[in-house]
Amino acid sequence: MNKMLIIFLYSGIIGNLASIILMNDNTISAGASGAIFGLMGAILYFSLNQRTYMAEALRKEILPVIIANILLGFMISSINMYAHIGGLIGGMLISNALGIKYKTSRFEKTNGIICSVVLITILIYIAYFI
Repeated sequence: MNKMLIIFLYSGIIGNLASIILMNDNTISAGASGAIFGLMGAILYFSLNQRTYMAEALRKEILPVIIANILLGFMISSINMYAHIGGLIGGMLISNALGIKYKTSRFEKTNGIICSVVLITILIYIAYFI
């Protein structure tokens, strides 16, 4: 399975679970914005781990886009920021589990997988049993 698809799906699930847990019960929310924020989280993870190559892009392009989207989301009340932030965190976390070719150690990937499974398990438990 393609890594980008894994990041997209996992981030979407985490974003939706965060939305279910943190939003009002009467609120209806739909969309893939949490998953898209997960892809931004993956880009952020990659650029933080490849600073020698991406330091300039991180400073001038990646962080400003993420910050602008988060600030815009807090200013517009109809935007589901819980899904966005959940997706961003999910994207960074699953990117750690998938790793960077020739850079990420087996130990780091294992920790990322364990953290990803634990996070999704806890969120599912909170969302559906509490």
